[in-house]
Amino acid sequence: MKAVFCFEAKGKFEYLHYWPWTEQGVIHGYTTATSDFSDKTALATFHSLAAAFGVKKVLYPKQVHGCSVLDLRGVDIECHGEIEADSLIFDLSASADTLYAIRTADCLPIAVVSRELATLIHAGWRGLAAGIIEETLTLIDTPVPELNVLIGPAADPRLYEVGEEVIKALGNKAVYITAACCKFYLDLPQTAARIMNRYGIASDNIKIAPFATMSDVRFHSYRRLNKDAGRGALFMIA
Repeated sequence: MKAVFCFEAKGKFEYLHYWPWTEQGVIHGYTTATSDFSDKTALATFHSLAAAFGVKKVLYPKQVHGCSVLDLRGVDIECHGEIEADSLIFDLSASADTLYAIRTADCLPIAVVSRELATLIHAGWRGLAAGIIEETLTLIDTPVPELNVLIGPAADPRLYEVGEEVIKALGNKAVYITAACCKFYLDLPQTAARIMNRYGIASDNIKIAPFATMSDVRFHSYRRLNKDAGRGALFMIA
């Protein structure tokens, strides 16, 4: 039986994807550390990734750890990191001529799809506290039962140490365990899942990748490599 989460290669790019979505025709993936989408190389690398899938147009935002959403439904614009946003909403078109993406290196890469649209969300603890998920889901304005969520590799729940100020900022959204005095291990994927559950999305419709960036060298991690860390990309072609 084929694994639910699979590693595949397309040209020189290796990426993780969720097989049930791929089988349904949703072209998506989260790239491994074999490629790097850091600021200086992002545009050229995205164009190479797009070319590997046979498309030319690339669209990704300037991420700022906030709650701004770039709604691209019915809009034809170019965006190569110039527009500030931490979430993209776009149509799942039959033409499939654009590669949409967000970038992470421990933060959450989240994809939400329904029959007609999709969204890609970049969410670290600041974005979660600011309400990036809630803002995105509100703008989608799609019946909740139609939404399916994929959460890609992010910081390890038992390694991602944060201070009390982070837990306070997240409030009752936070899923964490206490590490020591005024130190906590924050579970980013489960925190995101809790937010989505409260919005009405059932746990069965939220799939979390069984990989973590800080301990798995196949992925970029800022916590593990600091300034030397690259960036992975969650992408979708639509």
